[in-house]
Amino acid sequence: MSKKERTGIKKPRAQRQMKRYELGNYRIVTDTDNSEKFFFEGLKKSLPPETRDKIEIVVSKKVRTKDLVDTAADIIENFKETWIVFDRDRVPDFDKLIQKANCRGINVAWSNPCIEIWFLAYYGTMPDGMDSVQCCAEFGRVFKKFTGESYTKNDDGIYRKLISSGDEKNAIKIADKKYKNWIRHCEDIEVIPPSKMNACTMMFEIVGEIRSKTVQELE
Repeated sequence: MSKKERTGIKKPRAQRQMKRYELGNYRIVTDTDNSEKFFFEGLKKSLPPETRDKIEIVVSKKVRTKDLVDTAADIIENFKETWIVFDRDRVPDFDKLIQKANCRGINVAWSNPCIEIWFLAYYGTMPDGMDSVQCCAEFGRVFKKFTGESYTKNDDGIYRKLISSGDEKNAIKIADKKYKNWIRHCEDIEVIPPSKMNACTMMFEIVGEIRSKTVQELE
């Protein structure tokens, strides 16, 4: 036992918090209060009851896209896994933001053209070459086919509906393969920047990581 522990001096709250959540301490920073927020809140609620007290998933309030990295950097010492989540859409400095985050040790779950390309993977497809408007429309069509409901970005039950009507394991495999195919077709990752990888998403990394940790804990 350390001297500070013997004298009863408490550790900083952040240190106690990181020790408590033994499976992970995730902070998600996004530039929207809609789909991304509801997706991760739904993911947290879906975790096995036995693991919910061992992993933390917190979604920050919406910040401006250009402030994503700086906002995440301000809290990275308090959270073991800090991620920024945003879409290609019409972001002019998309590649620079990703590079800046990587240089500062911040994880990035980007989607090109938008997060709906990740949602489509739950239904077994990730079509190439669409812009964000086309991608949202295509997902809306597929979502309606499988659920009978119309898709809206403020649907707080989106995650539950995706896993109940789609296949998350397959979505992870599809997105992983898609990303690797982009890498395989270039000699250097920088030859094809993320802004040109359409369709592609890194959402499979964070979702796959969280799922693998909670499954292993139950085995």
